[in-house]
Amino acid sequence: MLCIELRRNGTRLVTAGQPDKGSVCVYFVADNRGPVLRFNLVGVDASSAPGSHMEWPGGDVEVGDEFTIRFLKGDSADPPDVFPPPPNTKAERRRRRVAWLGKLEKQVRDLRKELRPPRPRTKTRRTKRRS
Repeated sequence: MLCIELRRNGTRLVTAGQPDKGSVCVYFVADNRGPVLRFNLVGVDASSAPGSHMEWPGGDVEVGDEFTIRFLKGDSADPPDVFPPPPNTKAERRRRRVAWLGKLEKQVRDLRKELRPPRPRTKTRRTKRRS
């Protein structure tokens, strides 16, 4: 089994691997809402179609952290959290498309509202009250 050993500042975090064919990937994410950086380690088991998504524990990243990735050949790896592939039935594909369409329609409404020209101000008439 080919594995990836991930270390941060010299401390071993996780060893991720695939027994058959598939992929393992480490990536870093910067959050635009603040100075938060995270790393994630994910994989796809492609030994069956469609493949199962796997995820190993990730964590926060501090500026100046040093990460080391080492490729190993071993008999075992740390167990991942495995997520089965989504069902690929006709009804499920339709449900996903309808949900995606709803998100797109909301984006269009929001853009139209944002691009709508401002309404002209009209003067209101004041009428005298009848006594």
